[in-house]
Amino acid sequence: MAVSNSLSFRDKVLNELYIAFSKGEKQVPIQDLCNTLEQNEDELYKVLNELRKEDLSSAITNDSYRILPMGVIFVETNKLASELLISENRNLRIEMLNELAVIHEKYGGSQSLHVQNMVDSLKADVYIILNNADVLEYLQFVTPFLIGDLKITKNGLLELQRSKDKEELSLGFKQISSMKPHSRGREFQNFFAKLASREGWKVEVSTKTSNEEFDVVLYRDHEFFLVECKWEGKPIETLVIRDFFAKLDLREGVKGIIVSMSGFTSGSLEDVKDRMGKRIILLFGPNDVNSLVDGNKKLEDLINEKHTQLIIKKNVLFS
Repeated sequence: MAVSNSLSFRDKVLNELYIAFSKGEKQVPIQDLCNTLEQNEDELYKVLNELRKEDLSSAITNDSYRILPMGVIFVETNKLASELLISENRNLRIEMLNELAVIHEKYGGSQSLHVQNMVDSLKADVYIILNNADVLEYLQFVTPFLIGDLKITKNGLLELQRSKDKEELSLGFKQISSMKPHSRGREFQNFFAKLASREGWKVEVSTKTSNEEFDVVLYRDHEFFLVECKWEGKPIETLVIRDFFAKLDLREGVKGIIVSMSGFTSGSLEDVKDRMGKRIILLFGPNDVNSLVDGNKKLEDLINEKHTQLIIKKNVLFS
């Protein structure tokens, strides 16, 4: 599987070790790495020793290495291998947890499951199963029980639920994406509110006063955000910013968020900058929403990042 030439030599070594892991191999000979990466042994040993010190790989013999569970997580988190390969391993681990969860539910946690049973059920290579079992154990999602047996842990059950929640969100987002423009507005509001509530924010949807309506209100402790959700055919214009600012200006200490799946015009960005001395408005684009759906970013982290950039550098971030 091809790897981007932009990867550093260190990352290419990790990628090759990850590929071997994905094939169920327990070790990779140094000579094979030299041939594949077209690099001499001295340079390769230098990098492998660095990776070993970081607990990303380990030496099996004097002339062979393997990737460690921490290295697997590092590769997947930083997308150093192909998306397909990463997806296959992650999906396999979820399937393994699902198999163990069934046993846990049936026997109340008193029974374990042998690896061979998972091999038969999932129709996967036993060594690929074992490699991914090491990762699950490292993450404390499973625990060994007897020889070749595994049990799911409380953390594993929580991870399985998180995976199901993420899949449900992804499916819901796809359904909204396929709706006609006039019917998806309210659904998009509800969806964004669900994303926020998943992270512990308190939410109110379609809040009305005698002469106003807010798509979403987010609050936690003493921090309040009014949220405007837009899924239109064109980038958001300055007029939307001005109207939204007028709503914020009537409330002390309240900040604003505008979510637009069609982005923003350059004029609207300038308007946000011009008004930041009176009210903070943070902008969220389609990639921001996708990162929340995928679980790659947290809403709080995006808010903090956008807020910091706006205050310190007067930079309006959205993607």
